[in-house]
Amino acid sequence: KTLSGMALKLKALGKAIKLHPGQTFTLETANRDAISCDPVRASLSHPDRYGARWSTLDWGTQWEGIQRIRAVQSDQEHANLVDWMMSENGLDREHAEATANAPLPEGYGRLGLTATTQIFSALEDRVCTYSDAVTVCGWHHSDGRTGEVLEQLPYYGEILDRHVIPGSGIKADDDITRYGRITNPTVHIGLNQLRRLVNRVITVHGRPDEIVVELARDLKQSEDQKREVQKIIKRNTDAAIARGKKLVEDLGQKDTGAHRMILRLWEDLGHDVMTRNCPYTGKRISATMLFDGSCDIDHILPYSRTLDDSFANRTLCLKEANRQKGNKTPWEVWGDTPKWEVIAANLTNLPDNKSWRFAPDAMERFEGENDFTARALKDTQYLSRIARSYLDALYDGGDGKSHVWVVPGRLTEMLRRHWGLNGLDALTDSDAQTVKAKNRTDHRHHAIDAAVIAATDRSLIKRISDMAKRDENAGAEEIARSVPPPWEGFRNDIATLMQRIIVSHRADHGRIDSVARKSGKDSTSGQLHNDTAYGLTDAGTVVSRKPLMSLKSNDIEVTSRGANIRDPQLQKHLLRATRGGDGKAFEKALVDFANTRKLPDNSDNPYFGLRRVRLEETLRASARIEIRDQNGKPFKAYKGDSNHCYEIWCLPDGKIIAQVVTTFETHQPGFEKKPHPAAKRLLRAFKRDMIALERDGREIICYVQKIKPAGLFLAPHTEANADARDRDKEDSFKFIQMGASTLFKAKARRVHIDEMGRIRDPGLPN
Repeated sequence: KTLSGMALKLKALGKAIKLHPGQTFTLETANRDAISCDPVRASLSHPDRYGARWSTLDWGTQWEGIQRIRAVQSDQEHANLVDWMMSENGLDREHAEATANAPLPEGYGRLGLTATTQIFSALEDRVCTYSDAVTVCGWHHSDGRTGEVLEQLPYYGEILDRHVIPGSGIKADDDITRYGRITNPTVHIGLNQLRRLVNRVITVHGRPDEIVVELARDLKQSEDQKREVQKIIKRNTDAAIARGKKLVEDLGQKDTGAHRMILRLWEDLGHDVMTRNCPYTGKRISATMLFDGSCDIDHILPYSRTLDDSFANRTLCLKEANRQKGNKTPWEVWGDTPKWEVIAANLTNLPDNKSWRFAPDAMERFEGENDFTARALKDTQYLSRIARSYLDALYDGGDGKSHVWVVPGRLTEMLRRHWGLNGLDALTDSDAQTVKAKNRTDHRHHAIDAAVIAATDRSLIKRISDMAKRDENAGAEEIARSVPPPWEGFRNDIATLMQRIIVSHRADHGRIDSVARKSGKDSTSGQLHNDTAYGLTDAGTVVSRKPLMSLKSNDIEVTSRGANIRDPQLQKHLLRATRGGDGKAFEKALVDFANTRKLPDNSDNPYFGLRRVRLEETLRASARIEIRDQNGKPFKAYKGDSNHCYEIWCLPDGKIIAQVVTTFETHQPGFEKKPHPAAKRLLRAFKRDMIALERDGREIICYVQKIKPAGLFLAPHTEANADARDRDKEDSFKFIQMGASTLFKAKARRVHIDEMGRIRDPGLPN
């Protein structure tokens, strides 16, 4: 009887089983004071349905009744069910009708009927835990290993079936289609790269006896930290329960995760229900509109461009606004229109983690290093946890040993610091040969972490974790400081190894699918062209419009290489108005200029109320994608947005020339770009390809970071965060820029670096 309700308070359960004073359940925390019981029994044993009779039915009859209730899809099936309950279970029509309409829990269990039946039988035969009952059945409650000894890691979807969206199951399909995949792209790529690395190690050295994974998290939490986490969980849990009640009692909707998410997004539009407006139109969204088809959940920054499915990037909007927005940011759609004033006024109601996504530079900010680091940490935490389960598949568990275990990232950092590995001279800037202030600018710092992990045993982890539990900082640091290096000269040996490491980079060659192209389903490795449409002029230049508030100082300065303001008088006025301004001051100067009716000489401002500025620039024919009318005359153009590869050719007369193949060109049917029928290609380089070349009298290995008509922009293979550091004026690092002739003289050629850092150099072409 105690377990017949929907939930049971743990305090009440403690009294029922006569717990001693001071004893508690391990599940009992500040945010969890009850456990779910038997919701099916609670529903069907209601007095208006089966009542007490439900408990007298045998298990088979109960299960048949449940299956019949869940299977009803039509009025006729409902009528048949009522008749069956009356004839087989002895219910009168009123109780049979109520039972046929009984609410049952949504969802499904991970185990099927066969496994569940066997586990139940084991639990009934003896007093034991669930895990023991599973063991009696010949299985393990959490170990996904099958007992098969794998020679190499298969595709992760075959092993981690609990974590992937199921695939087709068809053997003829490729692995991703057949087994499914994890939707997080960082984790998907990370696990595939892990498989390649581990399988390469196995091929060369055999299967490792132990694999240690660094877990991207802190050491054990102190009691205060645990209580703080529990408070947050309880606050979120209480809010979810309240939303569930509102859905059922006020809105007449089912209490599901999807419905609670819609309600949460609606609440996020404003503290007051009267200020909960569509962020794109300013129109009020009432509670009754949430489930009548009027609203959509939208990604503020397009998911296809950011892969950001976080709550902070989602909002609730009207369906028609979502259709207008499409695959663009709010600023790209409405930034230069009168509607922006309404949108801007509504931003004050949104949380800060959403409102910044409406800014003109939202995409640039999203792609910035700081935001990426925060996202990458969450991805890495999940990746490191799931990697352990994946690697466990290599071992059958028959020897009773744990061959795969984890080391907390905090521990690695402490030991690396106390062993003096942070300031290794080996981790130097490639140009200045000076010790880096932050070794995270050198990819080889991961190798140092690996060395520390390999030298860490489980007893040390336990000692430090136990100390950290009592004193989060001082305790763990004290133990780490007392641990000597693994052997004398450890630091120097690691420094020597660092000099020999060649970092492997994942090349981006894109995907040109000729079969899919024929059926109209080709995919690209980058955007075919920029979203901006350019008007064409008789002078051969192109013209575009840009919102006034999105201008930067370099847009106003006259240049011979980029875009200039087409109206020379406007350019002069803007230059005067913004001179000396930067950041917020620059933006304020633009606003003041557009809102000022009089110029400094007291004449009327002809640009009063200005919203958009026309820019004129030269766009090379090779970079121009023209759209033609029915007569074949071009009337607008787009700028090619990405380059597919960079090629160096030798003409019959010995002249060395280069050409850039754009992504748009590559995807044209029958495309072939050869400068001369008898030309010989000396080099084809894609982004992230590895290039060997001679520089300053020595051979260096670089990777391709950018491809431009001016040549390749290269970074030494050890350099990390190269793009951001090249843009940083205070960072000494700069790309190595080389054109066709310079690359030819430097004996540049593509080389292959395998997962273990071994180099395969084909040498120069004949």
